[in-house]
Parts: sequence; structure tokens; C-alpha cells
Amino acid sequence: TPVVLDWLAAYDERVRVIHREENGGEGPCRATGMQAVRGEWMLALDADDLIVQGSLSELASFLETTKADVVLSSHYRYDVPSKVARKVTLTKVGETLESGPFDPNKYRDTLFSRAGSGIANKVFRIAHIREHKVTFQDVERIGDVHFTLAALATARLVEFVDIPHYYYRVRLSTSLTHKGVKYPLSFAQACYGLQDYLTQAGLWETWRTGFLNWVVALLPYNLSMMESYEACRMLASELYERGFERMEFGKLEPDECVHPRRLSVCRSLYEDGPDEGLYTLMRLNRTDFEDKEMAYWKVRRDLTKARGDMKSRNARIRELESQVSQKDDELHDVWQSASMRIGRAITSAPRTLRDKLLAKRTPSAGASESEVPGPAQDAMPMASRQGDGHAPLVSMIVPLTVGVADARRCIASLLAQDFKDLEVVVSCADETAA
Repeated sequence: TPVVLDWLAAYDERVRVIHREENGGEGPCRATGMQAVRGEWMLALDADDLIVQGSLSELASFLETTKADVVLSSHYRYDVPSKVARKVTLTKVGETLESGPFDPNKYRDTLFSRAGSGIANKVFRIAHIREHKVTFQDVERIGDVHFTLAALATARLVEFVDIPHYYYRVRLSTSLTHKGVKYPLSFAQACYGLQDYLTQAGLWETWRTGFLNWVVALLPYNLSMMESYEACRMLASELYERGFERMEFGKLEPDECVHPRRLSVCRSLYEDGPDEGLYTLMRLNRTDFEDKEMAYWKVRRDLTKARGDMKSRNARIRELESQVSQKDDELHDVWQSASMRIGRAITSAPRTLRDKLLAKRTPSAGASESEVPGPAQDAMPMASRQGDGHAPLVSMIVPLTVGVADARRCIASLLAQDFKDLEVVVSCADETAA
């Protein structure tokens, strides 16, 4: 990997590579990069995620005008096994965010939960980060939690923009998100670090409810993602024995919580211990599964109905297409009939005289010949319109080798164009086509 990175840096002057002497994990690597950046804004890209092609130019145009310290953006959540990408904006929690830059304190009880603690959908003004000494925590797996939420809490203005620039890939076997069993206490450590930062900055009382709402939202998920009961119980025991007390969880009133179902898991864990808490989590997960299963079968039912409706519509379309084709054939037979040929022959001389008389009609004052309305303009041969020797701007060659109905539609589509400087040259393949 170092050799490839050095080659990239030599190939593209926008790339700078910093070699650390030892592997410190995700947090220290991000911190080293943060110290070296020279731009005005900072985005982060995990090594297993992707940037949406062409999105940075559009995002940069927005960043040049905004006054916000942190910008929240939409992003794509890409499920690797199914290869399905779903656009994500903001979590639907609490009141609707106002448009334009806003004071984050106005939404302090819900902003952490709504914006999320991941770094994927956010852009940070570097001057603001350095002013408030916001750093990446040396915690495995979720080192961006402290950085993201501390930046939001200290921002003067925050703004949301619907410019998805990030593909966040999920259910990826090599992702750190799937390694909770190896670092079961990372979530607790991230909570403690953020609490300490808010306390030192004098913001703990202001943001405590929002912080606890975020804990309630993320704790059941972090417990559920553990790959062993031992790891799951280790985190549950840590929070029961000292974590909840340290974070003043008891001060979160039920009416202040925006996640009442998940609050039941945290309350059970806080009041009754790890075993009861994990049992409540199991029941919640089973209920969630039943709800999702019910939703799945509802979607399957709607899909079956939609397919039936589509089948009926397709059958009707085929029936109408058959009728149109039949009418085309009947019309073709009429044009090719002996009576039609005799009639055209009988009326040939009068029609020719009519066309000559109409062609000699004097244009009205102030109007050019090409602007004269009426049958004469439509009946005149193309050569007579260009009789003054003027060469057309566009010559359209039509090789007529198709059926009568298709040919008629083709020529009609050309003559319907509101474009006078046109010559249509029709080359007939045989007498039948003519």
C-alpha cells in the first residue's frame, strides 16, 4: 500500500501521502491528516467508501457562499450484498429543520440523533475545528463520533444541503463496523470522551438531553451488532455499573426522549441490570422483526397487484397496436385499389390547374411568399418554393423502402417542422413505394 500511495502522489499533484511510523488505528490516522490539511473545508472518506462522481464541484460552489461552520449533506447508503443504493437525507426526528443556516442550539435536543454521529455526510470548516480544538478520539471503530458531535455542538451556524456526495457502503465484511466483538467497549469510551469535551467547553448542561437522546438511539444498535454474548454483556455491564451514572442518564425525562421504544431497553438496563436489559433488547428486536416482516409481505402483496395491473395494461396496449396495424393495412389497400387509382387519374388535370392558380396568387402587403397562408403553400412542390435558385440550408434525404404507413408518418413528421429553409429529397426504391 505505501508504494501504491507514493506512486499516486507522483502521478497527481493533488495527492499528499503521510507515512506514520506505527499503525495507531483509525482515530490517530485521521488526527494526523487533520493536522496536515491546508484547505478551507474538510471532508473525510473512509477507505472502503466512495465519492459520488461529479459531486465535489457542485458541493464546492455551495461552500463558497455558505456562512455555516458545519454543513450536513445527503448521501447514498449502498448495500454491498444487494448492490442497492438508497438516498439518505436527515433522520426524521423532532421538528423540521429550517432552510438556510441555523443556530444548532435551537435543535439541541434532537440534532445529534438527526444528523448522526458518522462523518460521512458532513463538511467542516477547518478554521472552526482548530478554533475549538476538536480532535479525533483514539477509539477503535468509532473514532469519528467525538469529532463530529463536538463540531456540531460548538458550531455557530449549521446548514443542510441536498447534494449527495458520498457512497456509504454497508454490510461490508471488511468494515470496522462489523468488528464490535473485538472492541466491545468502544461505544462507552466514545460517550465518555464526548461528555468530557462538552463539560470542559461549558456545554454539558446545554447539550445533555441531546447527548442522551443520541445514546438511547445508538445503544441498542451497538449491543445488537456484537457477535458474541460475552461482548454484548461486557458493554451492558460497563454502562450499568458506571456508564449511566456518569452520563446522568436518570435526568432524561420520558417526554424529552425522541426514541421511546429504544428508551425501554436503556431504562431496563439502567434500572434492572444487564440480564433484564438484554432480554428487553431481544423482545424489541423480535417486535422490530415482526413489524419488518409484516411490512415485507405488504410490499410483496402490492408488488403482485402492480404486476397484475401491468400485465393487463400490456395486454391492452398489444390489442390497440394490433388494431392500429389493421387500420394501416386497410388504408393501404384503399390507396392501392383500382377505384382510387382511377379517381386520381380523372382528377389529375383539375388538381394540376388548381395548384398553378394557387401558386400565382399575389402575396399580401408586407408578407413574403413563404409566409402566405392557405392551401397554396402546402400544395406547392418543394422545387417551386425554391424557384429563385436559393439553395436550402438543410437537405434531408429520405430513402423510401418501408411500408406506406411508416413512410407517411416519416414524411409528415418532416413537413410538420416549423423550418422553411429545408429541402426534402425522397428517393423511392420501386414503383410500389412511389
